[in-house]
Formats: sequence, C-alpha cells, structure tokens
Amino acid sequence: MRDLVSCFGEHAVKVSDSYCSGSSSSPSPSSHPPRSSVLSAVASLYSVKLSSHKCLIINLTWSKNPATGPSFSISVSDAAAAAAAAGVASPIRKKRGSRSFDVGASRIDAAWDLSSAKYGPGPEPISDYHVAVVVDGKEYGLLLGDLYKDPPPKRLPCAESAMVARRERVVGLSNYSTKARFCDLGLDHEITIRCREQELSMFVDRKRAVHVENLQWNFRGCQTLFVEGLPVDVMWDVHDWYFNASSEGRAVVLFRRRSELKSRLWMEEKVLEEEGVVVEETEWVKNRFSLLIHACKSFP
Repeated sequence: MRDLVSCFGEHAVKVSDSYCSGSSSSPSPSSHPPRSSVLSAVASLYSVKLSSHKCLIINLTWSKNPATGPSFSISVSDAAAAAAAAGVASPIRKKRGSRSFDVGASRIDAAWDLSSAKYGPGPEPISDYHVAVVVDGKEYGLLLGDLYKDPPPKRLPCAESAMVARRERVVGLSNYSTKARFCDLGLDHEITIRCREQELSMFVDRKRAVHVENLQWNFRGCQTLFVEGLPVDVMWDVHDWYFNASSEGRAVVLFRRRSELKSRLWMEEKVLEEEGVVVEETEWVKNRFSLLIHACKSFP
C-alpha cells in the first residue's frame, strides 16, 4: 500500500472531474465488450472486535491456478501487536478440515467445509460452503458461508466484524468487473475496468467515472469520485504494464474511501507515519474500505 501511495503527489496526472451519480454519454461497459480478464486470487481483510474488546485482523485468501488448482489460506494477527506476532495458517488445499494455531495469547481454531461448494468464474465460493474462525473456544471471530442454514441451539456468539479491505488479482487488464461496498450500511456498487491499447476507462454502476488517454504518458494518476455522497479516491499505476516487456509486467488500480472530504490519501499516510502508526494498519480503520485490483500478464 505504501509503495502505491508514494507514486502520487502534487504533480500526479489529473483528469477531468467525474461523479458516479452524474450522467455520461460514453458507452457503457456492455457495449462491444473485449475479452474478459481472469480473476485468479481474492484476499479479504476483516477487522474483528471480540467481546473482550480485543481487536484481531483476519485475512482470508482464495486462489486458483491452472497448474495447482484452487486453494485458500487463513491468517490472523493482533491489531495492537507488531506484524511479526501474527499467526499464519499455510495454504490449505483440502476440501474439509480444521487447523489450530496461536496468535499472541489467543488460541485460534479454523474449520472449513468446501466439499459441496459452488463457484462462480473466480476462486471464491458463492454458496454451499462454510468457513469458521473460533477465538479461545468462546466466540466466532469470523463465520462465512451458508452451509448451516439453521443455527444450532448452542452456537457460539459471533464477534463484531467488518470487511475493511479487499485485494483482487487478475490475469489480463482488458475487461474486468467486480463489486465493492464503501460503507457498512451502503450498497454494493459494480466496478468495471477496461483497458484498450492506450486508453483506460473505469465505470461505477455502468457509468463511466474515469477515462484516461495516452497511457504512455499518463501511466500514473488519481481522481476523486463521490459514491453515495462519500469521497472515494481512485488511483492507477500502469507504468510497469507498458514499460516492462517481460511477462512480469503489472498494473494496479486502487479504490479507497477517504476519511474526510478535505484530506488527501497521501497526506493521511504521511501524518500516520509521523505519528508512528504503521501505514498498513490504516486498512483496518472502520469505515475506511479499500479495493485493490492487481493485474498481471500471466499466472504466477
């Protein structure tokens, strides 16, 4: 996150203002759609507040590779401790099972059942699955899936949790669509990114919000949108995609809700660093959702 933010400053490329609630005469993403990009991995970051008021960060990653097949991993860390104190469960490829590990003074029990899971075009299941993370045997830190439709009478209580960040890795940058919710009680918004030759377009709810031409010059930039009245910073960096001739060329697009209208994302990061706060921890702040789309030219 810090590397991406450091790419932008006062001299970043500026494109014309656009609001997702406004009208647009540009074609919608459904007009002559190019070949779609392939979603290869999804990482969702959850902020969890336990009944003891202790806060944990749970990272759930789903991935799919033609050579190795689907897999997922779970990692848990203490939001108040250093990153080195995080307990990590290595990638899990079994369709059903459990695993336990310690994070500081907490005991983490993770269980999953993907034996009947149904999938969409990406690596993340959409129905008939179950993933649970239990903390100290007392409460669910995270409970996902619809496998258990009727709660058992002695089910553990669920801690307060919210998704605060989502990272999606795709192969190709020609045409990609996803969904994002920028506040807890907000709506799901359709995000579409289309890249053709030297043009980059981004759509929010099928209305073009960002359009960049001559990417060989405007390969980095930023713009502010308003989604449900909330300021959302959009930043892109496609330099490596165009100027790295190897198959390792990559592109990054970031959508991130700003905490205040008058602030700027890179200014917020600088203030946090000066105060001694780890920059990555800003991902965990409530109501600061971010969506990071990382495009690569081939499967890793």
